[in-house]
Amino acid sequence: MCANQFKMLGLSTPLLQACEALGYSQPTPVQTQAIPLVLAGEDVMAEAQTGSGKTAAFALPALDAFAHTKGSKSTVLIVTPTRELALQIAEVCQTVAKYTHHRVVVAVGGVSDKPQKAQIKRGVDVLIATPGRLLDLLSQKAVSLANVGLLVLDEADRMLDMGFWPDVRTIMAATPSTRQTLLFSATLEDATFDIDEVFARQPQKVSVSPQTRTTDQVEQFKLSLPQDVKPPFLQAFLKEHAGERIIVFARTKNRVDTIFRRLGRAQIAVDRLHADRSQNQRQRALEQFATGKVNVLVATDVLSRGIDVQDVDWVINYDLPRQAQDYVHRIGRAGRASATGSSLTLVTPDQEQEFRSFERYLGAPLQELALPFFDMDEATSKAQARAARAQDRRDPELQQAKKEFSAKAKRKQHAKEQAREEKRPHAKKKSSSRKPKQLIRGKQSRNAQGSRPNKTSASRGTKRGQSNRARHVQ
Repeated sequence: MCANQFKMLGLSTPLLQACEALGYSQPTPVQTQAIPLVLAGEDVMAEAQTGSGKTAAFALPALDAFAHTKGSKSTVLIVTPTRELALQIAEVCQTVAKYTHHRVVVAVGGVSDKPQKAQIKRGVDVLIATPGRLLDLLSQKAVSLANVGLLVLDEADRMLDMGFWPDVRTIMAATPSTRQTLLFSATLEDATFDIDEVFARQPQKVSVSPQTRTTDQVEQFKLSLPQDVKPPFLQAFLKEHAGERIIVFARTKNRVDTIFRRLGRAQIAVDRLHADRSQNQRQRALEQFATGKVNVLVATDVLSRGIDVQDVDWVINYDLPRQAQDYVHRIGRAGRASATGSSLTLVTPDQEQEFRSFERYLGAPLQELALPFFDMDEATSKAQARAARAQDRRDPELQQAKKEFSAKAKRKQHAKEQAREEKRPHAKKKSSSRKPKQLIRGKQSRNAQGSRPNKTSASRGTKRGQSNRARHVQ
């Protein structure tokens, strides 16, 4: 069944065997539309929801159309924004390569480039890279893109935005202008770029996104609450859903670290992932989460695109994403393939208007989450009390008043202790005549030892002088 359905798309026998090994039972809509176009040599712009099989939609026909060749210059180049996504794409390509004998190399930052350069030197057919590391290798002349016949930009809307575009443009300039180009993303429709600058010819468009931008397999909720109530709520939510696999998205690396420490103190098994973590740390966090060693993973948007972790029960947007497109990618970590999941977005009162624009983008308002396990009023009162104490600690006038009050209390206590000491019987005043007498005796003693002249010595000296004068007269 699998071989026949994929065979109808034009894939060769080795690729059909790879489909079986990958566990693909039937092609998804994006695969059905994109694979024949890629095999035909067309440039393609493909948009499909997260979890819809976009990686296989370009990887399968890419390795089928560009066979293994001798030499160290790659013929297929796949560029993606994150290390995790590059490694995930590599897993698919390496499985296919067992049947096609392609040499697949991954070039990402966060680890030493020496093994990567050694692999490239030995030979590479398919190079999967992040922009930063690829530019480093190009500057060192450790890689050549002169033979690239197919360029894939995965998560293309991110690759073509202002943050990545200068790097991507440099990379594209190092490839032949006659190359075949593929763009894939879940939110490609929102990307703004010059088509003529990216494509050498008019691209074919593939769009299998339904009217709603998010999958129906993810039930979406929102919750309005103050910022300082978020920490106790998150802990209560995670304990209520203990045993479920949950991703918590925060906007910044510092916020991720703070949430991670708080949850750790609450005895919740948790790991974290953001750009400042080393590649080994990031990979270990993903592996522990995927294998169930930890059920909670706190991350920035570095995890929001393309990361395929199965059976995620909840995605929690602790912070609003910077743009609505990122919301789509975040909640796409749940409900992948045929699975179902849920998402929850925490919205503070000052973000209500901003979130309404998200809902307009999504095409429907989100339902409010019921909270049978959490007392919002009590949590709000405690948060307000904590905020008041924190404000007091920051008030210089109040702190000065506390210091003065403390000093006054210490003086008063010291005076009481002195009064008690004076009332004790052994505290009578000592005689004042002893000290002078001791001083006098000490003075006499010093004079006796050498300061006062010795009468005996003086008289002896006088008699001796008289005797000498007498002898002189004689």
